[in-house]
Amino acid sequence: MIPISNEKRALLVAAKKRGEIEADIAKWLQMSKSSVGKIWKAYKDTGSYLPILYPGREPISTVEKFKKVKFFVAQNPDATSMKSSKHCRCRYKNQGFLFS
Repeated sequence: MIPISNEKRALLVAAKKRGEIEADIAKWLQMSKSSVGKIWKAYKDTGSYLPILYPGREPISTVEKFKKVKFFVAQNPDATSMKSSKHCRCRYKNQGFLFS
């Protein structure tokens, strides 16, 4: 799914304020009618047509733990990831380190 540009969102809100029908706006801006409805509803609720930002979760790692792993790897370049994780008290999965 391609994100809808802020320019299109502004045009959508302006057209809706003029009283145009959602189906016509959707055809004109080449987007689905449901997207038009969702953006208009969000605009009415918040007063902004900008998309909602979802920043994600807080990082599990801390700077101190990362420095600890980095230092251990520098001192033991031949150590495996498992050995590094045991030494630094963090879990290791196939995707990488999980600091707790």
